[in-house]
Amino acid sequence: MKKIFVRLFTTAIVAGMTAACNFLDPNPKTDLYGPVVYESEASLEAGIYGIMRGFTGDAMITGNMQEFLMDCSGLVHWGYATTTPFQDANEKWVCALNFTQYSLHNYNIGQYNGFYVAIRRANKMLQALPDSPVDEAFKAQVEGECKFYRALAYFYLVRMYGDVPLLLKTSDNLTEANHPRTAFWEVYAQIVKDLQDAESIMREYDEVGQISGHAAGRPCKWAATALLSNVYLTMGSLLSHPDDNFWDPDKREAKYGVRQPDFSAALGLDDASDLAAAADTAFAKALECADKVIEEGPYSLEPDYRKLFSWTDPSDYLSAERIFVITNNNQVSAGNYTAIRSLPQYPYGTQNFTSQNSNYGRFRPTRYVFQRWCGDNGGTKGAMAHNKNIFIRCEDPRFDATFIYYSYMRQYEGVLESVALYPNTEGSVLGVNRTNQPYFKKYLSPDYDANAGSADFYLMRLAELYYISAEAAGNLCQSKGDPYWNKAMARVESVHARARHSVDPGQPDANFPKWENNRFDAAADPVDSLLTDIFWDKTYELYGEGHEYWETHRMGATWLAEKIATPLNKFLRLHEQQYTSNAETDDRSRGYCAIQYGDRNFQYFTDPQLLRRSLLLGFPDKERIYNQDIPMDETNDFYWK
Repeated sequence: MKKIFVRLFTTAIVAGMTAACNFLDPNPKTDLYGPVVYESEASLEAGIYGIMRGFTGDAMITGNMQEFLMDCSGLVHWGYATTTPFQDANEKWVCALNFTQYSLHNYNIGQYNGFYVAIRRANKMLQALPDSPVDEAFKAQVEGECKFYRALAYFYLVRMYGDVPLLLKTSDNLTEANHPRTAFWEVYAQIVKDLQDAESIMREYDEVGQISGHAAGRPCKWAATALLSNVYLTMGSLLSHPDDNFWDPDKREAKYGVRQPDFSAALGLDDASDLAAAADTAFAKALECADKVIEEGPYSLEPDYRKLFSWTDPSDYLSAERIFVITNNNQVSAGNYTAIRSLPQYPYGTQNFTSQNSNYGRFRPTRYVFQRWCGDNGGTKGAMAHNKNIFIRCEDPRFDATFIYYSYMRQYEGVLESVALYPNTEGSVLGVNRTNQPYFKKYLSPDYDANAGSADFYLMRLAELYYISAEAAGNLCQSKGDPYWNKAMARVESVHARARHSVDPGQPDANFPKWENNRFDAAADPVDSLLTDIFWDKTYELYGEGHEYWETHRMGATWLAEKIATPLNKFLRLHEQQYTSNAETDDRSRGYCAIQYGDRNFQYFTDPQLLRRSLLLGFPDKERIYNQDIPMDETNDFYWK
C-alpha cells in the first residue's frame, strides 16, 4: 500500500502533460517523454548537448556533488568553521567525516536524479535514431556519443551507490517507469559494452574539432577508450579487495545466488569465480587501454603543467592534454561552482575584484595533503620558532600551480592588502579562521569575480592515463625490477619530467618531483609501497580536480583505514594541529583540529568493519519512496543510516 498518494499524483501530472495519456488507464501506451523525431544533423547535435546538460547544474559534477564528495575523501575539507554545520539537523557535513553521504542528505537525491536525467535523454535519442532521416554514418557517430554519456553516468552511479536501476530504454507507461536495483557487476558489464560500442563508432579527434571545436570539450572515440581504462582499473581494485569491500557475501547469496561479484560478462571471461585471476584480467585490460591512448591517441602532455590552469589565452582551452572537459559554453551552461567555492574573495588582478562571492572558499585543501606533498618533494620547513615543525614551501612546480597559500593580494573597499594564509602564520603555528586557510588555485581565471569565471573542469586529461597505466602495471608486477615494475616507474617519470620542466623560460628544471631508482629498496613490500606512492603522486597531480573520492573508495575498508584514516589521525594529533602556539595552553580549542573537524579530539574511524559502511553513499531514501520496485527496507549491504 506504500506510496499510493504519490503514485496517483504522479499519474495525474503525467496525464496532464501527455496528450494521449488516459488517466483511467494504468498502463497508457504513450512514451512518458513524448515522441521525438530528429529531422536534421543540427537537431541531433542539440540533443547531444541536452544529454551533456544532465551532468551539470547545481547538484552535479561542478556543483554540490563534487564539492561534497571531495570532502568525503578525507583529503579535502569544508572551508568554514564546523560548529554550526556539525549541529545541523540534516548532518549536512558530519557524514563526510565518516567518508560518506547519508541517504537523507539533501544533496543525495539531486545527484542521483541528475545522472538519470542524462541516462533517459541518451536512451531517448538511441530509440529515436532509427527513424531519423539523417545520414546513417552521422547517426552512428551520435549513437556512439550517446552510449559514451550513458556509460559515464552509470560509472558515476555504480561507484556511488553500488546496485542501481539499469535503464536501457525510455518508459512507455507508468508501470515501466519503476525498476528494481540491478547487481553492480551487471551495471559494469553494460558500461563496458556501451564504451566498446562507442569507441568503434564515435568521431575521430579531428572530426570533433571540425564539428564543435576542441574547446567545446566534446569527447571523441579515444575518450571512450580512456574511460574504459578507468572502468577496468576500478573493477580490478574491487576484485583485489573482496573481503572488506562494500558487499556482504551472505546478502549477495540470498539475493542473487552468488557470494561474490560475477564480472565474467564485464571482463569477457567464461568464468570469473577466481577473483584474483579476474583482477589480473581487469588490470591487464586497464593497462592495455591506457597504453593505447598514450601511445596511439591524439593527445599529448602539456609541456608546462601551469598552462593547464592558465585560462588567459585562447590556446589554454585547446590543450592536446584535454580528453573530456566540462566547459562554460552556452550550450552546456555548466556554471562551474567548483571555481566559486574553491577560490577567495576579491583576488587582485581578476576582472572584477570588488564583487563579493558569498560562497568563496567552501572547500579547501587539507593541511595533511599540503604537508605530505612538501615532505615528498623537497619541502622546506620554517626557520622561526613558530613554524620550525611545518613545511612552508615545496620544490614541485605543480604545488604553486595548485594552491593559493602563504598570502595573496586582494582589493577590498578600495584598499589593496595582503592576506596572510597558512603556512604564513604570523607568529603562531595556527591562527584558524575561514580566511587564512589555503585555497585551490586551478580555477582562478582573469574574469573570475562573484561568478565562476571561465575556467573549465577536466573530467579526463592525459596525465590521468599515465597514472592508470602505472597503477595497473604495479598491480601486475611480481617483484621489484620486473617489466611491469619498470613500466610503472617509467609512466610516473613521464609525468614527473613534465612537472620538473614547468618553470619560467631560462630557469633550470626543478629538482622535484623525482623518484630515484633506489626509492623502494628498503621497503618491506616494495610493490605495496610503489602502489601507495602512485596513489599519492596521482593525488598531487590531480588535486582539486574531483578525483579524490573515487581514488580513496575503491580499494576496500582496510586500505581506507591504513592509508587514509590512520595517517590523518596521527597528523591531527600533532602539536601544531592541536594548538595555536608553541605553548601547551587552553587555546587548544582554537586549534586546527578543533575548528576544522568540530572537536579537538576528533579521530576518523579505523575499524575496517565500520568503514565498510563508508565505501558507498547511502541509497537515496526518496528513490525508495517513489520507486515501486525498490522495497522500503532495501539499503546498501553496509550503511550508516
